[in-house]
Amino acid sequence: MHVVEIGTFMAAPFATMQLADLGAEVIKAENLAGGDPVRQTGPFLDGHSSPFVRLNRNKRSVALDLKTPEGKPLLESLLGTTDVLVENLRPGALTGLGFGYPAVHGVAAVLGKDRAKSAPDSARCGVR
Repeated sequence: MHVVEIGTFMAAPFATMQLADLGAEVIKAENLAGGDPVRQTGPFLDGHSSPFVRLNRNKRSVALDLKTPEGKPLLESLLGTTDVLVENLRPGALTGLGFGYPAVHGVAAVLGKDRAKSAPDSARCGVR
């Protein structure tokens, strides 16, 4: 199984960590400007974020800027070879970038907040 993760903090990284532990090939797409914010979260071991290392074991990582014309084709290329896209961006963020459920569901199964817009608190973010 091939999985692309576009996630930060805990939810998506934890879900894909479990898939990776079970043998899935997981590629974590991180923001080009600094990556996943968990990289800056302690405690630190030998200069590396312990939470980031634990949540992202058995994964490969790529840095993309999905807001640029150069970054979008790179994600499209990744999605062309994936079975599942896992994301936990703010609701509608992935759609705003052109990669929401309507655009991607024919290529990969989509798991994440972009499909949960009808939930009562869907417009609220979990991390500020």
